[in-house]
Amino acid sequence: LTRFGVRPATSGATVVVVITAEATGQFLFSLAGVAMWAWLYPESDVTRWGVIALLVAIPVLAGMVVVQRSWFVHFLETLPSRLMPKSWDAPDLEQGVLASINDIYRRRGRVAASVAWHVVGWLVGAAEAWVGLFLLGMPLDFAQVLAMESIIFAIRSVAFIIPGAIGLQEGGYMLFGAMLGLPTEVALALSLLKRGRELILGLSALLAWHLIESATARSRANKG
Repeated sequence: LTRFGVRPATSGATVVVVITAEATGQFLFSLAGVAMWAWLYPESDVTRWGVIALLVAIPVLAGMVVVQRSWFVHFLETLPSRLMPKSWDAPDLEQGVLASINDIYRRRGRVAASVAWHVVGWLVGAAEAWVGLFLLGMPLDFAQVLAMESIIFAIRSVAFIIPGAIGLQEGGYMLFGAMLGLPTEVALALSLLKRGRELILGLSALLAWHLIESATARSRANKG
């Protein structure tokens, strides 16, 4: 963002708010999925644990927003200048990250739109799985796929410490897929289809980043 002219404070604030919007969107997506699971399997342990996870997520999300708009963010952005006053300038309070975060949150319509687009993205991911199962010859109702996807990706978020949720995602598809009547090999194939899409998008992003950096380096070399 800063490379394309966006102020560093605005760039940092945007990333913080977007991550919060994504977490909120996933919460709403998981809420819909747990509701589907409760409707399909009201006595399932998955339903009970899903409800507990959602109840825990509410104060966590609220805490994320409160912390972002508190003195703590200003403390973090001024910490380098306090530790290294001779080599790091203190940021302007009126134009710092905290002020930028508060400015973004004042635009409630845009924040709500960001959350809505993230929810749409999660629903498209569920539709992707629904189409994948149809092509694999094991179609399920969309409500069942939505329930399975919401639980699996909620687990992925909790286990963020595992890079790419390698193994965890595959195990989740096999476990919850079996509860929906999917053979193990079909559930594993669906997970690998998801991995394929992630690789295509991820590698494309890395290539675009490389091209931007190369163009920037050439431009600096020509100016030099």
